[in-house]
Amino acid sequence: MLEADRLQGNVLIADDNPNNLTVLRKILTEQGYKVYPVLNGELALKVVHQLQPDMILLDIMMPPGMNGYEVCARLKSDRQTRDIPVLFISALGEADYKAKAFEAGGVDYIAKPFQVEEVLARVKTHLSLRGMQKQLQDQNRQLQFQSMLLEQIKDGIAAVDMEGKITYINESAARLTGKMPAELIGKKAFVFGESPESREKVIQNTLRHGKWEGVIADAVIGGSRKIIEIRTWLVRDTDQKPGGMVGIGTDVTEKIQVTDILRQSEARYRELFESMNSGVAVYEAVNDGENFVFREFNRAGEKIEGVKREHIIGKPVTEVFPGVRAFGLLEVLQRVWRTGRPEVFPPALYSDSHRAGWRESHIYKLPSGEIVSVYDDVTEKMKVQQELLKAKETAETANRSKSEFLANMSHEIRTPLNAIMGFSEILASESQNFRQKTFLQNIHASGKALLALIGDILDLSKIEAGRLELYPEPVNIKNLINEIEVIFSEKAEKKGLDFNFLIDKDMPEGLMLDRVRFRQILINLIDNAVKFTHHGYVEVAVRGQRLGVRGQERQQSGASPRTPHPSPLTLIIEIADTGIGIPRDQHRLIFESFQQQKGQKIGEYRGTGLGLSLTEKLIHKMNGSISIQSEVGKGSVFRIVLSDVEIAEAPAPVNISSDPDETEAEFKPAAIMIVDDAASSRELIRAYLKDTAAFSLIEAESGDHALALLEEKGIKPDLILMDLKMPGKNGYETTEIIRNNKKSAEIPVIALTASAMEKDKKIIANFFSGYLQKPVSKSDLISEIKKILSCEVSGTTQETSAAEPQNLASLPYNASAQTPEKKEETKKNLSDTVKMLKKEFIPRWEEIREVFFINDITEFAENLKAFAVKHRISLLADYSQRLYDNAWSINIEEMESLMAEFPSVVDKIEKLNGI
Repeated sequence: MLEADRLQGNVLIADDNPNNLTVLRKILTEQGYKVYPVLNGELALKVVHQLQPDMILLDIMMPPGMNGYEVCARLKSDRQTRDIPVLFISALGEADYKAKAFEAGGVDYIAKPFQVEEVLARVKTHLSLRGMQKQLQDQNRQLQFQSMLLEQIKDGIAAVDMEGKITYINESAARLTGKMPAELIGKKAFVFGESPESREKVIQNTLRHGKWEGVIADAVIGGSRKIIEIRTWLVRDTDQKPGGMVGIGTDVTEKIQVTDILRQSEARYRELFESMNSGVAVYEAVNDGENFVFREFNRAGEKIEGVKREHIIGKPVTEVFPGVRAFGLLEVLQRVWRTGRPEVFPPALYSDSHRAGWRESHIYKLPSGEIVSVYDDVTEKMKVQQELLKAKETAETANRSKSEFLANMSHEIRTPLNAIMGFSEILASESQNFRQKTFLQNIHASGKALLALIGDILDLSKIEAGRLELYPEPVNIKNLINEIEVIFSEKAEKKGLDFNFLIDKDMPEGLMLDRVRFRQILINLIDNAVKFTHHGYVEVAVRGQRLGVRGQERQQSGASPRTPHPSPLTLIIEIADTGIGIPRDQHRLIFESFQQQKGQKIGEYRGTGLGLSLTEKLIHKMNGSISIQSEVGKGSVFRIVLSDVEIAEAPAPVNISSDPDETEAEFKPAAIMIVDDAASSRELIRAYLKDTAAFSLIEAESGDHALALLEEKGIKPDLILMDLKMPGKNGYETTEIIRNNKKSAEIPVIALTASAMEKDKKIIANFFSGYLQKPVSKSDLISEIKKILSCEVSGTTQETSAAEPQNLASLPYNASAQTPEKKEETKKNLSDTVKMLKKEFIPRWEEIREVFFINDITEFAENLKAFAVKHRISLLADYSQRLYDNAWSINIEEMESLMAEFPSVVDKIEKLNGI
């Protein structure tokens, strides 16, 4: 802002009425104010940082954009504009509007129609207040700077009021008394060890002459007699009445004891000069400040620099210290000599052919024109700082190494889990012994639990290493909430809890979120709420907050409606329960990794202490926050706030396959090469494919072995299953060689990996023909092979990929639009369908719940899907797809919930259309 603009002050005016802008501009311009008019609040927010006005006049009502309250709130939330006074302009005279203006941060208001005298009076008053505020801030900064300088001075400095009570004392003076400064403020004390007689002498001389300088010879400090040189000044108040005194004391005992001759001021100065622990150099400018020669150099300086005073006195500083120009000190000496203002030269490394070290200096100009440099060797201090920095970097490296170690361990654990879970599934499918099948199921379930724990630990390691990425996509928030409600409703019902979901009616259907992570957050929190609540209720409330929607005001004013453009919203989710509650002193503890509520019965509630820690980190990653309100015995409320969530179109319903069992496909004859250094993994795949007579299997225990079979033996398989992490050539290197060989370039390669890193999945998707993550299930394997090798499914030949799945979720059962006769027919058909459903599936459901084996659940879900497709029941199709998905991904907890839900699903279907 130009200085000419600030003759009276510059004013920014925001008003959507050009006439108002013209009137106000004329009133203020004629009085010498610089005026900047804008037509709406948005423009005001854009230009305010550039203009930096002294005042803002802000109209309250400015359709169709932001109103004055909103603009003011934005200004007050900005550190750079919060201190600018805002005067509201309004024709609204009610007290409520005025109160709202002051609540928004306004300091005053100007009423319409404008009165020249009122406008000028209010503007002038608040600009004056603004000026005084800035002046006070400047004075406060100056006082802080002066206080800092006083603390740097090694002499003792103290100030007292007229009653002798200490109002200020620096550390050097307090040290003389053996106390800290804070202990002495407001108390009477003999700061410099003076006797009562000497103290009275100092006070009377200072009062009489306004200042005093002398020596106290009878001071006693620490049990020793001292001679203190004191300088005092009388401080007067605004009425020129004595208000107190300031004194500076220096212990000159040793200086006076050296010799009586040195009692003169020059001698006192010399002893002080020499006894200082800091190096002191006194320079005289030569050649009009182009260079400086040494006039004094104390013993501490000799010790620091390793030179003798007699060897440098009279010599130019650039000769004694050749590196002083590059060091930057010569420039500082010249500047202080020209301006007379002291400067601090921060720690910097000096080096030349004779010496090297870190120096920190304070530069002053004496009344004589000489320049004094008081400096210290801070080499050791800087070494410590560098060591601390190195230790910090080492710790960060260790943390990254830990995260990498966890990721690698995840890989190493998943490989044996592949065999454990795979072989247990095969054995269970072959075993006819109920007890053995139960044992195998427990093995499989334990493996799944371990896999989930590895996932949580790996997620934490990704976040700590800064490698966790989010993948926002359009999410139907209402469908997702309904899905979660289904997951937990059975568990809540068993515990006798009221389980409620409240979704704001204005909540958009589609939001841009990372569906997997958002679902993970909600499941963690709701699972805890249900787990720790034994009576009462669990309630989940979802709502969104938006500042506004462009085009909304135009509709309200009676204009023709138009589609508003949605702005991002703040998504708020509250999970409330009447559970056991959490003590206030543990509200932070529960969000720490591997920590649980103290006193919690581990045997009853279980858990690893990772859920809430991971949840909080995921929420922060999603630009959100989580807070808790809880009281022991009364329950808890966890509140999630996600900011700037984009609104999106609601995604289409999820497609679910109506294909028969993936494992029942009949393939044409083909050769498959299995490349994996783990014999158990090769054996597992061989076991999975043993019933598929069409396949001939070739095994290779390494990348080199596979290449030898392809090149030297001339083997050309129809498909290669390639493990990625092997000794020698890994899967990537081996596949690249295969791709670059004309004889094998066309062979499809499916990657087998235990990696769970998203970045690895992206690379794999672009490099390989397919992808299977360990632990691999039989259905996963067959499904992936079907995409590449020809097979027959239910009489249909599948050449290269599975048929496009039918969208069962879009198969509505809707009788409301039918004729009365058709409705009756539909009811009868649906009634027959429900009877068939109960007869065919309820007995099988009861049998599966007893054993609860993955293959049985998968088969049950697929058969249920086929039934839903045949009878066009979307509710059943949706349920069977969710059950199939969770069985496919071996999600034990959700499978249990969904299986328990099946009777209620049948009941819902039975109640359709009043059956």
